[in-house]
Amino acid sequence: MSDMKEMIVDVTNNIFKDLSTKETIDKSENGEWTQSLWDVLKESELISIGVPENLGGSGGDFDDAFSIIYLAGKYAAPIPLSETIIAKRVLGELGQKAGNDPITFSFEEGNEVTVKKTNEGAVVSGKLANVPWARHAKNVVALAEMEGKSFVVQLPLEKAEIEKVNNIAGEPRDTVVFDEIAFEELALCEVDGDAFREKMLNLGALSRVVMMAGAMEMIMDLSVRYVSERKQFGRFLHRFQAVQQHLAKLTGETVISIAAMNNAIAAYEEGQFLQELAYARIRVNEAAEKVAKSAHQVHAGIGVTYEHSLHQFTRRLWAWREEFGNESIWIDKTVEHLLDNPDVGVWEAMTNTNN
Repeated sequence: MSDMKEMIVDVTNNIFKDLSTKETIDKSENGEWTQSLWDVLKESELISIGVPENLGGSGGDFDDAFSIIYLAGKYAAPIPLSETIIAKRVLGELGQKAGNDPITFSFEEGNEVTVKKTNEGAVVSGKLANVPWARHAKNVVALAEMEGKSFVVQLPLEKAEIEKVNNIAGEPRDTVVFDEIAFEELALCEVDGDAFREKMLNLGALSRVVMMAGAMEMIMDLSVRYVSERKQFGRFLHRFQAVQQHLAKLTGETVISIAAMNNAIAAYEEGQFLQELAYARIRVNEAAEKVAKSAHQVHAGIGVTYEHSLHQFTRRLWAWREEFGNESIWIDKTVEHLLDNPDVGVWEAMTNTNN
């Protein structure tokens, strides 16, 4: 964590509070790009947090970057902020600079393009499915196969064919097709394809853990505010025991999710990432169902109406829990880890102790 984190969080929170409103999110779900929000974040250099300054970034570490991603989840910011921050950081680690336009990435299994060298440059072919915000992004970072080797490549999207697809939250999750598209110049960096794909999927999963925890905080705030303002039978809703039980469950699941998130971020910084990420992903995904259910019970029918903002956050919980591996996939990963390390007991693995 850098010394500037508190200021970064305050500035970002104010920006999202002013510009990522219910009306803005509604327009985004109807296909409108939120240029004003992106421009303010770009001018404030917040889209480059966690990227070294010598590579065109704003400095800071990944803890700073994830604090911004957390707020993007809390305010359901309708922009590819997590994708851009992660892509810029990873490209920086590979020695590549990225601009300040929106960037996305695609590293799901089966998502890969082929690159063929030509006298004029290169020709790219392939199909990338479920690409976040592709219709609004400038470039997509993906794996490319060329001459039997794997490379990370930044591909401009202006020439690609984009099939518009939305997730349950109304966010773009597009299909991108490169049908023998010619490029005069491409930035390629050779990598171990399987290892790099795993790294990007892990970072993507961590970003969804962080965003879901942020959304849960907003859902909790909306619920507490609602029961403190509304009355039934002459009493404020928070005076009813059934409502208090829902609030207690909602608060507990949110606090646990934030703790799991913080553990996963700390583990990433310390290089002990996969195990803590798996536990965080499983726990936060399970909490999403309980949080959404309790919040809608508290709000009753108004929470599912278009006019209320609650559904904007609960729908994102449902959408994000399925991206970069749902809890079933991460349970399988945890079991595989335990089977590959038979000398480590389940309790020792879960608590990271040797006693």
